[in-house]
Amino acid sequence: MYEFVTRITITLLFVLLVYTLFFLGSTIRNSLKSYDSIGQEVLGQRTISLEAMGTAEVLPNIAETTMGIQSEAPTVAQAQEKNTRITNVLLRSLMEKGIAKDDIQTEQYTVYPVYDYTREEGRVLRGYEARQRVRIKIRDLDNTKHILALAGQVGVTSVGEISFTVDDTAVYLEEARTAALKNMVKKVKHIEESLGVKVQKVTDYEEFEYGNYPNPIFRTKAAGMEEFDAIGGSFPPTVEPGMSEVRLTVRATFSIQ
Repeated sequence: MYEFVTRITITLLFVLLVYTLFFLGSTIRNSLKSYDSIGQEVLGQRTISLEAMGTAEVLPNIAETTMGIQSEAPTVAQAQEKNTRITNVLLRSLMEKGIAKDDIQTEQYTVYPVYDYTREEGRVLRGYEARQRVRIKIRDLDNTKHILALAGQVGVTSVGEISFTVDDTAVYLEEARTAALKNMVKKVKHIEESLGVKVQKVTDYEEFEYGNYPNPIFRTKAAGMEEFDAIGGSFPPTVEPGMSEVRLTVRATFSIQ
């Protein structure tokens, strides 16, 4: 009796093992079939990629420029003191002209030795030179010429290129985007008519600003700045911001039939 029960048990275990192996084999086979078929529909799908650009005219409302102060003295401390004195006069004058403290940024400060070279003695220490450059943001464009005129009044030794920007670009980006999408629709219709295909849903979409800059660039050089820098610029120069342009490119991939 005991042997009979043992044989029955072994038989049942064997049958269970066979079914288990069969089940695992079927699962693996189905998985392999599924793997083989992954991407077939995508690979067989017909697509087309198009690009379109839109632009928006911009009237700048902010001007930016830099002013530099260069001072030389026999010692480091004297060069720094001389430079700081002129810089403080400049900062005070800027704020008196309506420039906020937050719109003035020191972007360079250096002190280094200055040498003379003679045939007899070679390199001879002449003194030390301190240089400081500040970036200025002008929110009232009518005030730009008066800010630039400060250079010759307070002892500034250099004025950098002036650029015109827009504080909030969102509205102009939206305008450029709308224009770009309209141009995209025209391209889609042209493709359908020319190739005899039916453009369906969008499978991929991206947009980027002209030149791949992280932000739209609105820049206009003011004429005459080189001459202004050279002569000291004690008179108010004529500055016109003009019109600028923001460009946005959209790129889309469509499935076609």
